[in-house]
Amino acid sequence: RYQPLRGGTYLPLPAKLANKKAIINVQNKDNECLKWALRAALFPSKDGKNPQRPSKYPKNDGINYKGIDFPTPVGQIIKLKAQNRTLQ
Repeated sequence: RYQPLRGGTYLPLPAKLANKKAIINVQNKDNECLKWALRAALFPSKDGKNPQRPSKYPKNDGINYKGIDFPTPVGQIIKLKAQNRTLQ
């Protein structure tokens, strides 16, 4: 069954992308991949080491996720942006 742009939990990157060292792929064990992606973008790892570890990012990130489902459907990103004007 076709499921366009569906996210979820951690998936390893293909070797070709992982070797470039240009993508932060947080190794989360929940279905909140959007939260981890936002945290990685907004709160870079302070020491620059092991950015793939969830412990490098704050749990309380100040973003309002009220009414957002996880994994997040693409259609709810507009709602998330409307609730959080700083994410524009």
